[in-house]
Amino acid sequence: MPQVTPTKRCIELRALPFSYTDARAVKRFVKSILISGVVAITLFSTPAVRNAYRVYRYPETYQQLQGSWASPSTFPAQIPADARHAQVYRYDGWGQGGSFFQLRYQLPSAAFQALVGSVASQPQITTVSDPPRFYTGGGGAFPAEFTIYTFTDAGNINHGFKEGIALNPKDGEVVHWHESW
Repeated sequence: MPQVTPTKRCIELRALPFSYTDARAVKRFVKSILISGVVAITLFSTPAVRNAYRVYRYPETYQQLQGSWASPSTFPAQIPADARHAQVYRYDGWGQGGSFFQLRYQLPSAAFQALVGSVASQPQITTVSDPPRFYTGGGGAFPAEFTIYTFTDAGNINHGFKEGIALNPKDGEVVHWHESW
């Protein structure tokens, strides 16, 4: 193997389209772009950011679901203006799996009491085949503080839907829920 003299090496480096210092700058630039991308992906995939996007798109989602065979009728067309801490969860199902849609928010006490009065006047189903899951609260059962009102429980073991409202008078929380299978 021939030995490279310093002048040859300098000539070889000059033949490249950038110098050695430029190559280090390019490496640093690429690293910073990659790190920025990882940070951006991490930031925008957090549950809080995803939920904010779902809350923003709630009116559009509500309109889409109105055309389905089991359209949720207990949901408001808009999230109330005085609602706080709104959360929207939707899963469209896959294959033969079920789907669900939940809207959760807190209301001031006067608005909450008005909602309780209107809910109590609606006809309800007292025996429910299977209580709803608390998807906006982690996916388990609703906590004991919630009173669950079921307005529709239609279908059979193979296909159907149920919907209602769960109210927590302690915190003024409202959860509109809809499940299809």
